[in-house]
Amino acid sequence: MQPETACVRVDVVDFSRVPPVRREPDPERESGRGVALVEQLAEDWGTDPLPWGKM
Repeated sequence: MQPETACVRVDVVDFSRVPPVRREPDPERESGRGVALVEQLAEDWGTDPLPWGKM
């Protein structure tokens, strides 16, 4: 019997319809690293549009 593959899905929801954009983090700023971190840790990532924003 082969072991089962584990999978974790993490969703983040916001009220903006603007898709996320990967930026080079500015060492002087506290924000702007989220998409880059997800890209490094995830096998795949993307955006699902919602009527009032995105997930």
